[in-house]
Amino acid sequence: MQIVVFTNNQNKIKEIEHVFKIKEIEIFPYLRVFKEKIDVVEDGFTFEENVRKKIAVFKEHKNRIFLADDSGLEVDVLDGRPGIYSARYAGENATSNQMCEKLLDEMRGKENRMANFICTLALKLPNGKLKIVVGKVFGQIIQEMRGQHGFGYDPVFKPDGCDFTFAEMKLGEKNKISHRARALQKALEEIKCYLRVGV
Repeated sequence: MQIVVFTNNQNKIKEIEHVFKIKEIEIFPYLRVFKEKIDVVEDGFTFEENVRKKIAVFKEHKNRIFLADDSGLEVDVLDGRPGIYSARYAGENATSNQMCEKLLDEMRGKENRMANFICTLALKLPNGKLKIVVGKVFGQIIQEMRGQHGFGYDPVFKPDGCDFTFAEMKLGEKNKISHRARALQKALEEIKCYLRVGV
């Protein structure tokens, strides 16, 4: 059984592989399977609308499970921004540093630093069933970038109850509490039920 993921972001693939440790499945970015780039206009008003558009490009296949995600950072004092625009908030080809710098500029002087990461996953099973699961983690936007791991806004996000940013954590540590890990755990339960290898 293959899991084909609507991403070519190797950081996301590593996080998925770390959570999905079932010998019966292999995980592939879609480009390795279909050999051509698939463009989806992410013009939905919610993470779920965008992820439904992504998963819709895949047709059912008896030996494949398809997975798509839409994730972002929601900052309370910015009325939920960057939200669904997180990946392109600082420009289409912005680096992680540029994304964090833009956010920190907007947060300068703000006392309320509360924020949350959210991950919405769509799972299409070989029987055609579509499952939507959501994972969230709450925390604070710190005053400066810290850490060399992770990607995106990880260097400026410190989860509640932790002394370190996501970018200061190793993958195993992050995958115990992150929004994507929480959503992936829910997706994994659905996959296990389908494969009948566990509950």
